[in-house]
Amino acid sequence: MHGPTAEELKTLARDRADSAEGTPKDPLTVALSAQTGEGVEDLLRLIDAELTALRTEVTFALKAEDGQAAAWLYRHGDVLTDETQEGGTRTISVRLEHRDVGRFEKEHGGVPVTDDEARAATA
Repeated sequence: MHGPTAEELKTLARDRADSAEGTPKDPLTVALSAQTGEGVEDLLRLIDAELTALRTEVTFALKAEDGQAAAWLYRHGDVLTDETQEGGTRTISVRLEHRDVGRFEKEHGGVPVTDDEARAATA
């Protein structure tokens, strides 16, 4: 079995170039140029969006002295805010993968709080 002919390769390259100039049909498609770097910023935005979609933002109310739970959140997620109140409650808002929310609940007994509960803890 033989590969494509030179003419077939030219046609394929021309078709790909034409589709790269228009709007890609697949939302996960980004046209890139290895020569000029054009399209790299679009690729990075796409990767960031896809990775962010795999995560959810949650807030946990912890006892201020529960450093192990806080360290776990810092190791496994992207901490957005971390505030300790005078009453001894520490609220940490973090972006975690969905499976890690369950792992945290199981390992540390932490349950995500609602925005209203988080505001009450900081009052």
